[in-house]
Amino acid sequence: IALLKVDSEDYIKTSAITAAKLGDSEHLEVGENVFAIGNALGKGLSVSNGVISVLSQHINLEALDNENQLSPDIMTVRVLRTTAAINSGNSGGGLFNADGELIGIVNAKNVQTTTDNVGFALPITQVKYLLKNIWDNGGSIGLGCVQRATLGINSTIYKSVAENTDKLQIKETIMISKVFGSTAAYGKLFVGDIIEYIIIGGVKYPITRNYQIGELLLQVRLGD
Repeated sequence: IALLKVDSEDYIKTSAITAAKLGDSEHLEVGENVFAIGNALGKGLSVSNGVISVLSQHINLEALDNENQLSPDIMTVRVLRTTAAINSGNSGGGLFNADGELIGIVNAKNVQTTTDNVGFALPITQVKYLLKNIWDNGGSIGLGCVQRATLGINSTIYKSVAENTDKLQIKETIMISKVFGSTAAYGKLFVGDIIEYIIIGGVKYPITRNYQIGELLLQVRLGD
């Protein structure tokens, strides 16, 4: 994810270009129809359809700009999994829901010969947090980079249940599994504690999935 500044504003203003409407990846449902739009195989604009098959999983990616070939830089990324066909050229494109809302940025696929239709996309809510983080940390002057706060704990899923309201959702109970010295909220968090919510800037965020903690920390700024 990068934040770009476009200088030729007059062209943008007078062209037919319109901004994509950003959706909410926190309220997706397994089986929901999605569409990947991009330039697959470099043959021009194309669309592939599929469904959301997994709401949240982590994959390991090797950094493309890694200079140490003997020990590649590996990063772990949280993604949505989709059955929409992902091929070279529409990676980096948008993943849209049936209402035309952008709910993900396509970023990878499983290329093993024993798998089919296993593609991945960054959830748009995570992307929103990243872009705001880049902007607040100098993006307005072109020097922005992601700065992530550290809470000082490891967390684990203590219990997981399926809730069927208007949509089938997974609700997890999150427990602290490890504390790193005095970093953890000034010694007020302990192994075995249950994290029910996090308050940032006066806004209360209920914690119902383990991944939410790390992503919410993208909203924390120096001095908070």
